[in-house]
Amino acid sequence: MAAAAHARLIASAEAFLLIAGTEHASSRPTRHQPVLAPPSFEPPLGRLRHDLSLLGCIDDTIRILDSLYTDSCDQLARRCRASFAACVADAAFASGSGPGPSATAWQQTLHLAHERQYEESAARMRDRLLDEVRSA
Repeated sequence: MAAAAHARLIASAEAFLLIAGTEHASSRPTRHQPVLAPPSFEPPLGRLRHDLSLLGCIDDTIRILDSLYTDSCDQLARRCRASFAACVADAAFASGSGPGPSATAWQQTLHLAHERQYEESAARMRDRLLDEVRSA
């Protein structure tokens, strides 16, 4: 994502915080506020094995497809972690602020957005896998 897009995202998050009353224009970020840890992306707990069984897959096929899905979720998680780190770095540069209340707030917003993106992408991947099995 480009730095300009991150700057727009920060501006939107800060505008939301001002409207919500959780941030005041007079507050200044402090240098002592800890930076949030990156999101942990876990494969969604689902019923993939059960659904594959209902579709008539044999145990070996279920094991292989489940392993493929888990590996794909791991790869997706690596990409989402890299995207989150790049987004935080670009947003910090664009906002010009160090760690503080404002930085924590927009990092939380980015954190939730990346978690949601991961969960939605993993669910779409699962649905596509099941669609392929149905059409086979």
